[in-house]
Amino acid sequence: MLYRLSCLGIVIVVLASSLALSSQQDVNRSREDHASKVKALLKQRHEVLSARLEMVVVLANRGKMSQADLINARDDAAAAELELALPQDRRIEVLKSRVENLKAGEEYFTALKLQAKASEVDVLAATSRRLLAEIQREQFLASLNPDQAR
Repeated sequence: MLYRLSCLGIVIVVLASSLALSSQQDVNRSREDHASKVKALLKQRHEVLSARLEMVVVLANRGKMSQADLINARDDAAAAELELALPQDRRIEVLKSRVENLKAGEEYFTALKLQAKASEVDVLAATSRRLLAEIQREQFLASLNPDQAR
């Protein structure tokens, strides 16, 4: 009887271990599936925003969209590109161009304010976006080794 209980206990332990291992494999597979889906969605978002940027450029050149629309479209496309896993040199390039774009936006809204076509709120919002982009660029550069930040 004691032998049967011991064997039964061993069988239960083996089954429980097998179920736990199977459950952990299912969790890992599920995480991989979700990570793959996120990566695909990020890529799709970048493609959509890049296509939007191309359209906004054409429309802005025709006078159908404002400079603000163009600046926002550029920033959205850059932000989406930054969400992708980029090589460091490309990430630095995108971060720098994003800051330059948002500086142009800040200057644009400052000029509009002088013409009474924009408010101080618009200028402050543009300044805030530019500052956030600069903070993100500096944080990324600070995370690199000194020779990589160039």
